[in-house]
Amino acid sequence: MKPRAAGWLVLGLFIWLSALSCGGEQGGEVGLIEGKLKPCPGRPNCVCSEYPGQASWIAPLSFEGDPKAAWQRLGLIVKDMGGRVEQANEDYFRATFRSRVFRFIDDAEFRLEAGSGLIHVRSASRVGYSDFGVNRKRVRTLRARFEG
Repeated sequence: MKPRAAGWLVLGLFIWLSALSCGGEQGGEVGLIEGKLKPCPGRPNCVCSEYPGQASWIAPLSFEGDPKAAWQRLGLIVKDMGGRVEQANEDYFRATFRSRVFRFIDDAEFRLEAGSGLIHVRSASRVGYSDFGVNRKRVRTLRARFEG
């Protein structure tokens, strides 16, 4: 490949990646539907504990003892892992995480089920199709810190 053509290719790739990273600025598909976290849209860049049997399923977080203390501990762990809490109340909160290189935004949501000792989780990329397992790994890391 000629140097000039290679330069145009690199420039085009940079513009494309920049456009992708800006495309995730607006909020993702978040929130509750009939008291549950939204299901994943069928792409491998999302995991959710609310819907067993789906490929996107991941186990919820579990706790014993005071639900309020568990909820507060989870918030601290999310912040310590680089998350930014965007919305919070007594049984639902949403945080965002940014990737290091391209600054893509992932949404992480949590729903407290105090009576059963569970915290349901949904973590999803705002852009793209695959995230190479980043959201699943994030939830596993969070679980290890929360339950450990």
